[in-house]
Amino acid sequence: MQLHYELEDKEYWSCLKIIIEAAIEQKDRQERLEKNEDLKELESGIGPEFEKEISEMIGQKNAKELTELKKSIEDMKNEGCKDFAMDENYWPTVIKRINEIHVIYYIHDET
Repeated sequence: MQLHYELEDKEYWSCLKIIIEAAIEQKDRQERLEKNEDLKELESGIGPEFEKEISEMIGQKNAKELTELKKSIEDMKNEGCKDFAMDENYWPTVIKRINEIHVIYYIHDET
């Protein structure tokens, strides 16, 4: 079977990868919870207050606004911004959440 790898296909597979990674992470979290292991190890390295802050930061944004936010974060990283270096767990978590929301927009074709 030959796969056609056009632009739309790349976006589809990228979204599928994000979904699978999120599902694996959730399953791992659930298994550790069942084994009563410390859940802090499972988290992204940021506390619940920052998880709430991230949700508030990106929760009301549309796909275009999320893309712009992601680009500004990536620019900050590429430029060696001091804030990015100090928050080495925070900003990658924001990007991860943006990617997850983009998948939802893609699935619902709300872009």
